[in-house]
Amino acid sequence: MDEIKAAGVTDITVILAQGLHRLATESEINKIFGGNVPLGVKVVNHDAEHDLKKKGDAYFRAEAVDADKVIITGAVTFHPMAGFSGGRKSLLPGIASVDDIRKNHRLYFKNKKHNPQCGPGLVKNNPVREDLDARTAGFTELWALNVVIGKSKEILFASCGEADGVWNDCVKWVSSHFLIGLDKHYNTVISSAGGYPSDFSFYQSMKVLTNSAKACREGGRLIILTECSNGWEIDNRKLELFQMELSEVADRLIEDFRMDVLGLFMAMSIIRRYDVWLYSSLPRAEVEAAGMHYLDDTSMIEALTAKGRTAVIKDGSSILPISEKQRKELL
Repeated sequence: MDEIKAAGVTDITVILAQGLHRLATESEINKIFGGNVPLGVKVVNHDAEHDLKKKGDAYFRAEAVDADKVIITGAVTFHPMAGFSGGRKSLLPGIASVDDIRKNHRLYFKNKKHNPQCGPGLVKNNPVREDLDARTAGFTELWALNVVIGKSKEILFASCGEADGVWNDCVKWVSSHFLIGLDKHYNTVISSAGGYPSDFSFYQSMKVLTNSAKACREGGRLIILTECSNGWEIDNRKLELFQMELSEVADRLIEDFRMDVLGLFMAMSIIRRYDVWLYSSLPRAEVEAAGMHYLDDTSMIEALTAKGRTAVIKDGSSILPISEKQRKELL
């Protein structure tokens, strides 16, 4: 921000790219800026239903459409729908209209099932990624600062410049450090969230479940270790979705897309295809109602891994197993 001001720029607007998430509070905004919003900087909470203007084939926050220069920022990591976060995702869903966001997110489904071309680490022929690139193509002169952050929020890698080149730099860095190429799958996979904050809740730990499943044979056993000290971090009323058919949950998402419901859909998809054991502080009754086995004691793990090949993933929230062919395509 200081460098932008030093260049003589006096009219600066920061748009908080929440997509369909709730608006940021004043205290959260101050925290984003390291204490207080700098003098002369206008901050706007993006509301996906108001103050929109068309650019190209989609509607975005009017201030960004009217700006002389747009700079996007964010972290690049694996994303459950678009392959990777960061880059143009700051525009869509970040500052796009609710209609454009929902049209994009619905591409995650194909015939009321998960479209297998959408998922973490998947870029080529990913319809969610292709759609967001097409809808944001109207932003032709786009600059970016993207980073890769570690467990303690430290910056591991950074790139700045032309937005698409920056994003590709970060994708290659993440792929070279956090992708594991697989030649064949394992009978059992033991995976940990890697500690706080990744094990803060079941919702935060969702990546551990979905990532680890990619290393396991269909119908195999997943043993997930995650504290979940803040519980599920999902509205308790929505936990009832665990009792529904996947197609019913897909219908609900297609009608009214919600990230927490998508998280449940992803978890349900894994739980119903694998033998999942969960070691956490969540109540036994709730774990079993969700379709998982409750692991009382880690001493049981030896018996659960007695047969077949077993893989251990220390940090399942960051490490993504993927086919060796797909890994090579990203590097």
